[in-house]
Amino acid sequence: MKVILKARGEGKTERLLAWVRAAPPGEHRVIVSADHQRAMDRLRENRDLESWQFVGVEEVGPGCWSGVLMGRGGQVVLGLDDLDEVLPRIMGWRVGAVAINMGPR
Repeated sequence: MKVILKARGEGKTERLLAWVRAAPPGEHRVIVSADHQRAMDRLRENRDLESWQFVGVEEVGPGCWSGVLMGRGGQVVLGLDDLDEVLPRIMGWRVGAVAINMGPR
């Protein structure tokens, strides 16, 4: 897992977009934003990527990319943009701390 840690406005999303564009064959990378509107804003700014690659956290669920993978094979890998905002929406509670393994998986 890649971790991009910078202050607000220092290019985290740009680095995440570069990660999406550098996907190896068979890996379908998606940016998950804190909400649908932000996902659509990112899509408008990055027309070289496909619409299914930008979703709000409320749109993520079982089978949500099954149509994308049909006939392509491979797997979807998520990149969480603004994790400090995405996690509370997933968990339903404010998140006060996280611990992340940085080693290879």
